[in-house]
Amino acid sequence: MKRLKNADLVALLSAIAELNSDFDPRTLPERAMKAALRAVNADSVAFTGIAYDGQLSGLVWDSSEAISPEEVEIFGQYIHEQPLFAAFLVERRAETLQITDLMPAEKFERTNVYNEFYRRVGVRNQLVSPLSVSRDLFVSCSMNTGAPDFSERDRLMISLLAPHLIAAIRSALAFERLTAALDAQASGVIAVSADGKPQFVSEFARGLLEKYFAGEKRAADALPETLRSWLKQANEPLK
Repeated sequence: MKRLKNADLVALLSAIAELNSDFDPRTLPERAMKAALRAVNADSVAFTGIAYDGQLSGLVWDSSEAISPEEVEIFGQYIHEQPLFAAFLVERRAETLQITDLMPAEKFERTNVYNEFYRRVGVRNQLVSPLSVSRDLFVSCSMNTGAPDFSERDRLMISLLAPHLIAAIRSALAFERLTAALDAQASGVIAVSADGKPQFVSEFARGLLEKYFAGEKRAADALPETLRSWLKQANEPLK
C-alpha cells in the first residue's frame, strides 16, 4: 500500500480543516472543492449527484466554472458510456477509481461521451471517488486532468478525504431538511455560540430579525446589538 509523505499528511490535514472551516450548507460547495484540490493536484474538480437509478440529481459543483447547462445535458445523454458509470451504479463499487483503471485511454477517446463532452471541456482522465450519501444517492467527486493518469498518491489522498466529504454532505442535507421543516412550521430558531456569534439562523428567524431590528446596523454574521446585549445580560450569573 502506498505510504504518504509528511508533506502529503500536512496537505490532507489542511484539506480536512478547509472542509470543516464552516458548517453553512451554502458554503459547502466552495469548501468541498477547495479541500479536494488541496489534497490532489488536478486541473479541476466536480461534484455530481447521481441517483442509483442513473438519473442526475441536479447537484453539480464545478470548480472550472466552464461547464454550461447544455454540456451537463450532453453528459447526461452519454453517461452510460462513461466506464465508471457501470462500476459505481451497477456494480456498486465503493473504491476510488480512474477511467484508465477500466478502459485504455485510446479506447475511451473513441467514445461519444469523450468526444461530445470530455474533449469539449478539456478532460482526458478522471479520478473519481463515489460518495455514498444515502441509500438512493451518491455524489461523485471527480478530479479532472488533461494528463493520461493520476498517481497512486492521488488515489490514496482522495480516498482518505472521502469519509470527511461524505459526513459534510450528509450534514448539509440534514441541515437543509431541518431548515425546511422549521420554516414550514413558521418557527424562528437561532443557535448562538458562547461568544454571542450566530451559528445557525432559520429563514423564518431571519425575517423576524429584519422586521423587528430593521433600524439597527449590524454585520452579516452578527446579531443586532439590542439582542446581543440582552443575551449577554440573560447569561450573566445571578448575584
